[in-house]
Amino acid sequence: MFAAIGLGLTALQMVSGARKGAKQSRSNIGMWQSQLGDINKSLGELDTQAGLQEEVAKTDLTKDLTRQGKNLGRTKTEALDSIEESSKEFAFSGETEEKLSDVTEKIDLNFEDTKKVAEMELDKTLASIEEWKGSETKRLEGERKTLSHQIGAARNSDSFLENLFG
Repeated sequence: MFAAIGLGLTALQMVSGARKGAKQSRSNIGMWQSQLGDINKSLGELDTQAGLQEEVAKTDLTKDLTRQGKNLGRTKTEALDSIEESSKEFAFSGETEEKLSDVTEKIDLNFEDTKKVAEMELDKTLASIEEWKGSETKRLEGERKTLSHQIGAARNSDSFLENLFG
């Protein structure tokens, strides 16, 4: 009789354990499928995010070059005004015209150099964004693969009977 009671308790524990195991597996599958959906959404948004970052970088370059161009324009105007003022005090000569030409050329070259440096920085930033996008894609795809395997494995234990006899 005690053996029958013990056997009955063991059977009850097995049934209870099988139910809990199946319930836990189904719960895990649901959670992992939700995470999988989030990963797929993130993967779909990477191009948009990278595009926005690129636009910000390009806009920053344009604003910076515009600001620097205005500053150099003011500097150029001030230099020309100064040269013109000094030429009024002395007789106009070819030397003054040459100074004007030299000053404007130096200012223009300075701006061109500044522009080249800024464009190289933009290229580095764009390459960095592309690198981020690639590594983020690989990371998310790795997570997606892991979750898919976990879901597949959990499907083998998501039913009562599989847990009872598995």
